[in-house]
Amino acid sequence: MTTMNERQMTKAALAAWPDVLCASGRSAEGISAEVFHVKTAARERHVMLRLQGAGLIYKQGFGPHADLVLTAAQAVQDAGVRLKGSPEFQTPDIPYIDAARHAIVMRDVAAPHAEDWLLDRDLSQAARLELLSRLGGWIAAHAAAQDPQVVPMRKGFILGKLGELATKPAPAADDLHHYAFKASRLIQQRPSVQMARRQPHGDLILHNMLIAPDTTVAIDLRARAAAPIGLDIANILVDYASLYGTDQPKVGSVLSASEHAAFFAHLDDQDPSILPHILLKALTRWGRIDPSAITRSPRQSRRLTGLQRIAAHLLG
Repeated sequence: MTTMNERQMTKAALAAWPDVLCASGRSAEGISAEVFHVKTAARERHVMLRLQGAGLIYKQGFGPHADLVLTAAQAVQDAGVRLKGSPEFQTPDIPYIDAARHAIVMRDVAAPHAEDWLLDRDLSQAARLELLSRLGGWIAAHAAAQDPQVVPMRKGFILGKLGELATKPAPAADDLHHYAFKASRLIQQRPSVQMARRQPHGDLILHNMLIAPDTTVAIDLRARAAAPIGLDIANILVDYASLYGTDQPKVGSVLSASEHAAFFAHLDDQDPSILPHILLKALTRWGRIDPSAITRSPRQSRRLTGLQRIAAHLLG
């Protein structure tokens, strides 16, 4: 099968959206489409259009993994059902799914991403703390809406991934190998406990959180098996701390004392699943960064410095 390039995918999506919109029971008359995101990763290829005049987003998947658009949409809908009683914390409404075309139509939240707020140099400390409180609040609301599966803590997966990192070529590889070994030792020494597992967001990063005046909306959920709450916490905290974190984090945390208090206002910061997942996420991201200081972007270099700071702080 020939893989469509970005231009071909975009052309196909622009041709398909009017029929999909009509199939959803809406007229395409007077509506125009604007391309605002195209993803061409190996396992995830899609085009997103903003349907001007309809308040809608059109998303269509392509390639052998096109059905990921459909499974993600189902994950969003499932989370939306769970969060129905929490108007402050939501997911986008998806009124129509076209399985044959691997396409969906969803409401346009039209709110900035959390990262957009953090890129504002004039963001006050109070606004930053409010943002962190909202991020933690969404995780807490989503978890509270589910009945957990209580199982023994499983270390094998995390230890296996850390073992792979211990020999992976990477920037400052000796340091990464050293920290992967220390993280493995630390996790091995932790006692096994009963863990609460729930359906996670699965890809909770700053770009996947929209901050509206009265609502925090999570997008791009991933359909994954039940997992400890530490997975979602680690994803968002490592994303935040590696790019926007302080040089003086609280002991045992990746956040400053005030940031930690804001984020964990409605979460248990002593949950035993948090630290292992933070260590795994930070070191895994480190291992994926371009090893060449010449070819990696300034943002990647900034991320690398932040990840190294996290590892040094938590592992010594």
